[in-house]
Amino acid sequence: MRLPRGLYASLILVPLLILGLGIFSNQLVLFANHDRFPVMLNQTKLSRFVEKEDKPTLPFGFDSRIRYEESATTPIDLGPEGMIDLVHCVMVPDSRLKPLADVWDLGSTIFSVGDFMIMLGSWLLNFTPIMWLALILRKVMAQ
Repeated sequence: MRLPRGLYASLILVPLLILGLGIFSNQLVLFANHDRFPVMLNQTKLSRFVEKEDKPTLPFGFDSRIRYEESATTPIDLGPEGMIDLVHCVMVPDSRLKPLADVWDLGSTIFSVGDFMIMLGSWLLNFTPIMWLALILRKVMAQ
C-alpha cells in the first residue's frame, strides 16, 4: 500500500497561507505607522468613546474608564496623537497603507482586510484537516 505523493497538501496550506497573509497585512500596517494601527472613524463613532465619571476598581490592573457606548457622558481627550488605546489611533491624512487599516465598519466593530483574512483562514482551518484525512483515507482504500 503506497500513499499518494501530494497528500493533498494544498488543502491544508491554502488556509495557512490566507491566515499568514492576514497576519502579515496587519503587521505591515503597524510597521508602516510606527506601531500604531489607524482606524477610520467618523465624528459619530468618535463621540461614542467616553470617559466614565466613576472609576471602579477591577482586578489584575484592568482599567474600565474608557468605554465604547451609545450614550456619551464625557468625550475623552484622544490627545495630539489621536490614540484610542495602546495600539489603535484615529486615521489622519499622514497615515500609511490606509486601505489595509481598519476601514470596514460593521456596526459594533471596525475591521481591516487583514482581520477578514485571519478570520477566513481560521474558519477554514476548523474543517480542512478533517477533509484532508478523509481524502487520504479514500485514496488509500482505493489502492
